[in-house]
Amino acid sequence: MALEDRIEDKLPSIQAPALVVRGTRDPLVPHAWAERVAQLLPRGELVELPDLPHTINYSAPDAFVAAIAPFLRLHAQAPIRREL
Repeated sequence: MALEDRIEDKLPSIQAPALVVRGTRDPLVPHAWAERVAQLLPRGELVELPDLPHTINYSAPDAFVAAIAPFLRLHAQAPIRREL
């Protein structure tokens, strides 16, 4: 079912900044596919972490945070002020 719901067809309509992160030893997400995903996203970027497998957020959380933190800082918005 998941293969029939092609994410590649939906990615071009995502307007938010998006970061694609993969480990270079990821057997499930090949480099070419991750690169294509990043290209299909209008504001997509790809970061590859050397010698890491799939599920980096679990297997190497410090490396994962180090990879995404600059992206998050770059795209952080100022907090919304609400007047009471």
